[in-house]
Amino acid sequence: MEAIGGGDHSQAVDAIGRAWLAGLLAHPARSAEALRDAGRILFKLYWAHYAELAPSGGLYREMAGRGVVRSITASDIERAANLEAALNRRLAILDDCGRDVRKAVESLCIDHHFEFGPLWLDRLIQARRQKAAPDAEALRRIEAAVLGLAALT
Repeated sequence: MEAIGGGDHSQAVDAIGRAWLAGLLAHPARSAEALRDAGRILFKLYWAHYAELAPSGGLYREMAGRGVVRSITASDIERAANLEAALNRRLAILDDCGRDVRKAVESLCIDHHFEFGPLWLDRLIQARRQKAAPDAEALRRIEAAVLGLAALT
């Protein structure tokens, strides 16, 4: 498989990392790294809260084993409440940005796209590799995701 970009390829473990490597997280006031990190924090908060709904195979298990994804124990109720409040604050910010923005951020950062996907991101990366014009729908989605991630930083 052809490399996505010239950065740290260990970042390609998720969709937000692949978007960062491909140079798709450009924003006039926020760094691409800050947007990537905001997306990963959202992922961690979401799946810490909804851990019992998470898939249990392959890369997810490896990430959980390395502490990237952490389950909450019963003895950690106060911490769980703080994490839930932090998640709810971020989701409220995304709601304020509009439905399309929230859906784009969820697709890029929360949905389980560890090795490939979402399809719109794959199309954008492929267009970058081929030095071709991206399709309008995929471009609209990454622009919406960048707006939402910038609002979270």
